[in-house]
Amino acid sequence: KSWKLPQNGFTSKQKVTFERILSHGAGLTVHGFPGYEAGRPVPTVPQVLDGAPPANTAPVRVDTEPGTKWRYSGGGYTAAQLAMTDTFGHPFPDLMAALVLGPAGMRASTYEQPLPAERLRLAAAGYRRDGAPVAGKRHTYPEMAAAGLWTTAGDLARFAIAIQKSLRGEAGSLLSKQTALRMVTPFIDNYGLGFSVEKHGEEFYFSHGGADEGFQALLVAARNGCCGAAVMVNSDNGIALAAEIVRGLARQYGWRGYLPEPLAVVELSAEKIAPLAGRYQTSGDEAFRLEARGNRLFGKPTLGEEYELFAISPDVFVRTDRETRYQIETQGGKTTGVLLLAGSERVAARRMAPGVKLPSDDLAAGRIDEAIAAYRALYASKPDDPGVAEARLNRLGYDFLGRKEFEKAIALLKLNTDLYPASSNTYDSLGEAYLTSGDRRRALELYRKVLEVLPQDRKTDAATREQLRRNAEEKVRELSKASFKQ
Repeated sequence: KSWKLPQNGFTSKQKVTFERILSHGAGLTVHGFPGYEAGRPVPTVPQVLDGAPPANTAPVRVDTEPGTKWRYSGGGYTAAQLAMTDTFGHPFPDLMAALVLGPAGMRASTYEQPLPAERLRLAAAGYRRDGAPVAGKRHTYPEMAAAGLWTTAGDLARFAIAIQKSLRGEAGSLLSKQTALRMVTPFIDNYGLGFSVEKHGEEFYFSHGGADEGFQALLVAARNGCCGAAVMVNSDNGIALAAEIVRGLARQYGWRGYLPEPLAVVELSAEKIAPLAGRYQTSGDEAFRLEARGNRLFGKPTLGEEYELFAISPDVFVRTDRETRYQIETQGGKTTGVLLLAGSERVAARRMAPGVKLPSDDLAAGRIDEAIAAYRALYASKPDDPGVAEARLNRLGYDFLGRKEFEKAIALLKLNTDLYPASSNTYDSLGEAYLTSGDRRRALELYRKVLEVLPQDRKTDAATREQLRRNAEEKVRELSKASFKQ
């Protein structure tokens, strides 16, 4: 009634259906939503779906033939939200309270956005990765179906239990057994109608993660009803913590098949470990150091955090924070390299000679001009080297920006605009760095540059270009009002 999804060549071949929307296979765009800071104008749902001001995301459109591939789309769930309110004629929070939250016993939960005063006093505040609080404590999400549920870990667990009861066909269950089965049976790829479904050993588990600004959560439950867990964290680091908690619970309570078979650690002598020490290079600017400390081995990338490696054989090591194996390569009795194995990915790391220096070494030591010159030389000699890829330089710039090392961040992001001048995203990132560092004049120049480059940018996908355009236009409006000191 209030909005209609624009039709195109993709929808003429296959239709957008509720099943496809709920399983993220409808070909709809917009992965997720950043929400709206306290005090900012909040758009209506039709404005969100059309990307119309004051919406801060791109329009929700079909850009892939429905039913042909899985791609997460919070935009699709927002369209479903509007379809429900148009059909039933009631606000979405009221519908969900009557149809789901109440029957499932989720008395501490609501979809109200923003929260009413009586609930606001109980609400947590969100925190960023660096521990800084979210501005205004929390964002408002008109995209309620995709991002607007306020709940507790207990209530989230009650929802999973309600699904498990429905799967058993218990009287008075939240859903019919048939509907519940469709939710936890893969419809496209490994996704059912709302849940990711994975097989662990002989058991099936359904799950869903969640992430709003400053908040992350994870729900996992067994399809056979034996077990499950809900973890909620008011931090942008929450998923990593939640996953570790879930693994600990699975280990403690013996969830069948959930955890991989434990690896037996092999004790190696200090004499066996010592020859592995050294630096290993994976690209023109990426390397890690292995350091022997007695009979223990530690790794550390040049610009990263240290981790410990554990031997599962005399020449294969693993780490606890990611599923990567380090296979030691030797020749003539000497260690020559390490083969990094992660799933189907294989990355060779050759042993570096003493004294060899990479651009990132200069950067880590604070020699910024030398580092930038070395990056330029690397790009000139090997432009396709992963060490100077646009995405990597952008990520490194943001890493330094997050640590408030503004000089390094700006130098890297400016280098990215020089190496990739046709990419509008490089100027957007540099503009954000200037703005964060307090240089509003240069930030304005960069956001204007984004708008200048966008019409010719064919490398960036359409949805991202639209988001960059809206962000740049908003920043130009805001910054143009200010007075700058020359």
